Amino acid sequence: MFNYTLFLFEPLRSLIDSSALDSTTLLTNTIESAAICTSTTSENTSMSWSMIALISVLAVSLIINIVLLILIVRKRERRPETPAEIIVHKIESPAKSEKNETQPAIKPTPAITPQEKEIRMFTHANTKQLSIYGISVQGTGHITENIPCQDYHKVEILDAKRNIGIAVVSDGAGSAKNSAIGSESVCENAIKYLKIAIDKFHWLGKDKLPDASQWDKVVRETIHLMQIALFETAKSNEYELKSLAATCILLFFTPEKSYFAHVGDGRAGIRTRDGWETILTPHKGEEANQTVFVTNEILKPADLMISGVRVPETLVIDKSIDAFVLMSDGCEDGLWVKNKREELPDGEFKYTALNRPFEPALNKLIQILNSKEYADRHQDVMYQFVERYNRSLQQETDDKTLCIGYFK
Repeated sequence: MFNYTLFLFEPLRSLIDSSALDSTTLLTNTIESAAICTSTTSENTSMSWSMIALISVLAVSLIINIVLLILIVRKRERRPETPAEIIVHKIESPAKSEKNETQPAIKPTPAITPQEKEIRMFTHANTKQLSIYGISVQGTGHITENIPCQDYHKVEILDAKRNIGIAVVSDGAGSAKNSAIGSESVCENAIKYLKIAIDKFHWLGKDKLPDASQWDKVVRETIHLMQIALFETAKSNEYELKSLAATCILLFFTPEKSYFAHVGDGRAGIRTRDGWETILTPHKGEEANQTVFVTNEILKPADLMISGVRVPETLVIDKSIDAFVLMSDGCEDGLWVKNKREELPDGEFKYTALNRPFEPALNKLIQILNSKEYADRHQDVMYQFVERYNRSLQQETDDKTLCIGYFK
């Protein structure tokens, strides 16, 4: 009787010993076991109570194995995701993180392609000592509304040996129908007319750089010429001038000094040996997302102020820099520190307004762009960065333009 019982429970013991049990073999072995034992008992001349008990045990064993088979099948149907599936889900549905959280190094991937989002333009200007990269990408909100990317940027090296050049970023107003045309006009003409002034006053000559007063005067004259160009574009195409509304962020950089100007919102910063610092205070209106544009009457009166900032705002950076960044407001939530939370007694808290670059992110981007590993993938690096670096950039629906330069 002991041997019969051990034999009957052999399939159950094999289930315990092996995690890779074949369910079909299990059922077959159980049925065969029952058949063998029944055949063996048929040799007896009479049915005894012990044999009845043995058959009962057989039946119970068969039922147990069938139940186990059902559980195995259900378990396999509910198997966990494979590591590859989990990685994909993490990309598509990123876990919540703190704002401006530092992320690991970005490895470009073809998961997002230009077919899904419009890369309006990518720029790479390079000298032996200087590299500048720029990208303008359509926002998800504009994709949904079938609106083209309204951001634009332009970079031009004026003297490659001395690392002198101009960088400009423009953000077309979201509510302006033809602002994509306006932002392009702003960038193209800002560089065009600033170059004319640079040649006129011989600023590329030794000790010929302007002072703050002359720089401010040239900026205002340049903006006036940009406005005339916008007016001519509106007239020739029968547009309303306000439909071309766009901002302007401009940097004229040299090894000794740099010169900055802007109209509207966005962010800009420089890096020196002391770290990153801001050089732009956005022109913000009383309502959210309200700002001023190049198409507005901003040159008269001469002392026009918006949110406590002169329009246009001009600045002379009287020191050498080793990096700079210009960006439209679509990038600022992910790459700029705009406020700081301060804890108060009794569990209360308040936010203090700040305006400084998010250094870990910008330094990480420069590190990646300067890496030999991505020497032939700079556009992909820039695209992945503005789209995925942190949660704020991932969730941003506005167009994004980022222009970053650094000395090697």
